[in-house]
Amino acid sequence: MMFDDGVDSLWRTIKAMPADKLDWRPAEGTRTTREILEELVMTTPFSAELIHTMKVPEMAEQKYPQDIAELEKMYRASVDDFIKAVREFPEDKLQEKMDLPWGAMTFFQMITYPYWNLMYHWGQISYLQTMYGDKEMH
Repeated sequence: MMFDDGVDSLWRTIKAMPADKLDWRPAEGTRTTREILEELVMTTPFSAELIHTMKVPEMAEQKYPQDIAELEKMYRASVDDFIKAVREFPEDKLQEKMDLPWGAMTFFQMITYPYWNLMYHWGQISYLQTMYGDKEMH
């Protein structure tokens, strides 16, 4: 599945980064790799719950582990839950719309969001990697 390939590509890139670069900020006001990862760890379970319940979940503040292996474990678990939710989602409801805090979306759009969000953020992280001098594709 494309999503699984994207998740694996993301973590291959992360594991190739020196530990001190996970919290590196290239300029004031920019995001670190860790901050981008934390967003993925937050939005994927949000999407899974939305698909499971067909209701907008609460967005609670959460503390994330500093250990990158634990963050990966959290993210992969949320991806598994999301994929399960998608597989169980009734096909006849894909074009139904739901009002979200950022606007109305169909369930189909909501189902595709975690994948394109992952790919967008993997690109950001890969760009950060090149900014500190690592030009290798991991």
